[in-house]
Amino acid sequence: MLFDTGRLVKALGGVDGVLRVVANARGPVADVLVVTRRSMGVEELRDLWDAWLEYLREGRVLRILILGVCEYMALLETGSPVMRSIEEGGVVVLDRGAHVEYARKVLEKAERWLSEAEKAMYNGALDVAAAVAYAAVDLVIKAALALKGFVSGPGSEEERVAKFGELYVEPGEFPRDVAARLGACLSVRTKALYEVAEISRDDAGLVVAMARYMTMWLREKMGISRPAGRVRA
Repeated sequence: MLFDTGRLVKALGGVDGVLRVVANARGPVADVLVVTRRSMGVEELRDLWDAWLEYLREGRVLRILILGVCEYMALLETGSPVMRSIEEGGVVVLDRGAHVEYARKVLEKAERWLSEAEKAMYNGALDVAAAVAYAAVDLVIKAALALKGFVSGPGSEEERVAKFGELYVEPGEFPRDVAARLGACLSVRTKALYEVAEISRDDAGLVVAMARYMTMWLREKMGISRPAGRVRA
């Protein structure tokens, strides 16, 4: 049964941390999906529960699903049929850039991996540096795809690089000459992980430099200030 969403918008529109609300969802789990920036307590969502009680007094029992933005995106990425039914069958009544917030969180993780790669490079652990730096590169690509509204599923790194090329390199938003080195970086990462022979410092440096460039590129694209200095190789 469809219901008036005005009370939901009123209840959640002023709540800091609510990123997305999908109402009138047709699915077996929820009628309303609420996506939040972080875990939120009952007190912070008091207006939502007050609205829920109003609907209940009218004989309408609303099933409300509350997810953090990372949980929400993880379900989308795995192709969850429940999430698909909510998104495709419901109506978006509030949207404050859940994909952008998710991209920011993924970028933060990429920068943590980059910091570890730089430390490994400094200490001479070249295989570790290359493997961890490429993990940072892959996370930046994932975050960049999220900014375009593209949900990166469990596909391979090559598939994500190809999609990144389609959405960013071909339109000229990312330098083509830098993108041309992504394949070489992936090859170095694969060698670092799976081959016995040690990789060279130059090869490890190639991947670490790519991770540095891409994290700063995405920071600038998202208008995020530069992070504090890190250990450099």
